[in-house]
Amino acid sequence: LSNSRLVNFILNFLRYLNSKDPVYLMAINQGLSKLFPNKYKINYDLYLNESFSDLENILNLDIYLNDQETSVYELIESCISNYGLADFEEEVIYLQHFQNAILEYSQLKSIGIRDLLDWWKEEGDRFSVSLMNDLDAIQVSTIHKSKGLAYDIVIMPFCDWGLDEKKS
Repeated sequence: LSNSRLVNFILNFLRYLNSKDPVYLMAINQGLSKLFPNKYKINYDLYLNESFSDLENILNLDIYLNDQETSVYELIESCISNYGLADFEEEVIYLQHFQNAILEYSQLKSIGIRDLLDWWKEEGDRFSVSLMNDLDAIQVSTIHKSKGLAYDIVIMPFCDWGLDEKKS
């Protein structure tokens, strides 16, 4: 999960809300400009002039800054919704696994942003997305990896081996 650009965006979003560190504000700005190049641009003048409140408004962070009552899970849900992160179909599975991990952890005890970030720093690397073998899906593997396995159908692209009908 830690390699997902959407999960990293959400983590930087939470880090900024927790610390108000301009480094995370820049990471949010860069993340949005890569995800939505037509909507968000990096404005270096605002960083140089330290106009962080203007940048918070441009990046729609101002609605989150004084919210002390929303749970961390709801905050993440709102972030996904407000920034349209669920529209990235190729990464939705990472968002879902991330949300499931956060939900499981937050059900154990009442947590704040700081608690979540500390927990993720220690435990986040152990979470990954794994596909189940019983899914109705295509499995791609090498000849070496598939050795000893039985498949109903095997497709071998670019295979130009000759077939020898002679029995030896």
